[in-house]
Amino acid sequence: MMNVRMYLAVSAVLFFLLCMINGCAPAKRPFLMVQVCFKDEQNLELFIDTMKSIAQLERMNFIDNSRATQKDLVALKVAGPTDRAINIGAEGNDGMWVTASNLGLPSYQVTLGFFEGSRSLEARKFADRVVGELTQRWHIEYVPSGQGAFPMKNCE
Repeated sequence: MMNVRMYLAVSAVLFFLLCMINGCAPAKRPFLMVQVCFKDEQNLELFIDTMKSIAQLERMNFIDNSRATQKDLVALKVAGPTDRAINIGAEGNDGMWVTASNLGLPSYQVTLGFFEGSRSLEARKFADRVVGELTQRWHIEYVPSGQGAFPMKNCE
């Protein structure tokens, strides 16, 4: 049975993860979520490099919390030391941002959530550019509005 301390720690991590994907307030839900399928570690690394490049091109701040997230998950015994957590994002100065995470999914699947900020039209154009770029290399599936991400069936 999980002790109270472990329960609180796991609950805090899960709350953080939900906030990261869904936002902490109802107004912060992503306007678009997509899932990406990778075949291997090399493609996953290429994805991270692609997101860094997109952030730089768009003059956004790239954030990579993957190692810290992995360390926390291992410490909480939610993940094993060989599992790989992806927890990255890019944030613009107008509140527009995108997150990418594989938490709750197989290692080589990532969900991206796009958030509007103060310029809705620009955020939607940004999401179109990002999805267009990713579609050139990988299999993409749109997550239906109001639903969460589930493991992709057509990801090999």
